[in-house]
Amino acid sequence: MNKAGDSKSDQGTLDKIARQDRGQRRRQEIIDCATRLLLESGFDGVVLRDVASSVGVQLSSLHYYFPTRSDLVLAIFDRESTAYEEELLASISHHKNIDGKVAAIVDTALNVIKGPEAKLWRLLTAYAQHNHNAAELFFRENKLFHTVTARALRNIEPTLTGKRSMHIAQLFWAMIDGLALQTTDAKNLDTVSLVETEIKTTFNAMIHSAKNI
Repeated sequence: MNKAGDSKSDQGTLDKIARQDRGQRRRQEIIDCATRLLLESGFDGVVLRDVASSVGVQLSSLHYYFPTRSDLVLAIFDRESTAYEEELLASISHHKNIDGKVAAIVDTALNVIKGPEAKLWRLLTAYAQHNHNAAELFFRENKLFHTVTARALRNIEPTLTGKRSMHIAQLFWAMIDGLALQTTDAKNLDTVSLVETEIKTTFNAMIHSAKNI
């Protein structure tokens, strides 16, 4: 038995895992920095050289993780989409009946438009009006949210077809996006609370009615 060889192999594996962990942490640091710059200065504020300087890496090192500015901006929003999906699945898992799971979908979506990340989506929505790349990103991320929600609906109610669940998900997010516009006005908070209740009621009714179609 070659114990020395096995030891070197094990050490090599550990070193590889350590490098991957460091690389993942560095990648997250870069995204964190870019997110902060985006929130502070808008899309024009995300300059790769400034991000590299702030993180404390060479520009060439940053390019290893994100070859272009578009790649970095995409990573910012993809991380938000992934976080939404993870929160959604965790929230749904805490409930056993359909009504509870449906309410969990609504609450998770409301967290998106009420949390600090909401400003990111407002910036993207505004920028997409006059920038082709931003518009493509906007539609891509919207589709991701719709797809994740539709998938969750089919898990909750298996009788839903893929097309039907996607239509419900799109209508649901149209309601959420409309509500998001109202949450920017503190004077409307009472109205917003009532609308949230109506969305839950309407969404629940759509799911139950879909079972009979």
